Amino acid sequence: MRTIYTTDCGLHVVNTMSVLKDFKKSFLPEGVDEHSAEAVPFFKEFCRMNDLYYYAAPREQFNQNKAYANAHKAGRKFVILEDLS
Repeated sequence: MRTIYTTDCGLHVVNTMSVLKDFKKSFLPEGVDEHSAEAVPFFKEFCRMNDLYYYAAPREQFNQNKAYANAHKAGRKFVILEDLS
């Protein structure tokens, strides 16, 4: 995972595309579309195993501080931020 920056609270915000590339290459079973509902449990497990918190919200609801708080509460060291707009 490639860190984009580290927050004041010590969370590492990582590059979404590099995480997805690693997920697809090393964790997703062959034949499963990475964008399908079938891939979701695999992605959740990948995040858990890699100490990664995934935060996504539409632009109107997107809040980095909320993402950082949720990641910290979950005990994760890495976070992906995705604006769904």
